[in-house]
Amino acid sequence: LLSEMFLQSKKTYDEWESAVSDCGIDDVDENLVRETMETGNRLNRLRHPYQNTEDSLMFLHLMTKDKRINNAGKALYSKNRPITVRLATLGDLEGKTYLDMQRVSGNIFELIDQSYDYLLSKLDYKPFYKNGKIQRDMEIEIPPLAIRELVINAFGHAYYAAPLAQEIAVYPNRISIYNPGPFPTEATPEDFASKLAKPI
Repeated sequence: LLSEMFLQSKKTYDEWESAVSDCGIDDVDENLVRETMETGNRLNRLRHPYQNTEDSLMFLHLMTKDKRINNAGKALYSKNRPITVRLATLGDLEGKTYLDMQRVSGNIFELIDQSYDYLLSKLDYKPFYKNGKIQRDMEIEIPPLAIRELVINAFGHAYYAAPLAQEIAVYPNRISIYNPGPFPTEATPEDFASKLAKPI
């Protein structure tokens, strides 16, 4: 039953992604499209050399045959800052004291970079000595690669059809990520977690 509910939710969300947006070709960041296509080809993730923006968007299924950008294309490449994320640093474990709060807007690629930079600036660093050196180095409490993966996953699994903003918060003992959106009908987060823990 739970898998069926997720499939139904995915169907609804797929419809939103492919729906035509109010984003025109002139609103697309052409440099960003070129950069991601060239990177994908260099890493052998894509087999479609960059020719122009329209061709790339068609290849990525982000543009309709009549050259209209869909919601997924808008979220990824719009220059008009279509998505908003709230970034915060909390001074206590309960989240009652805010040390910093920001609202940033951009497309998905821009917000990944901004969120990553924010976390790097707010996490603690600890000193360590390496190879008998007198001068100490500083090491962040969470490895940067792990932070980058965390942020990319947060945006990769976000529900952009919801009107509310995503939230990334730094607590004294944890990083919290909130993505708005519906949960499968007739299921709770606890039910979902317990079922995933069981082998299929």
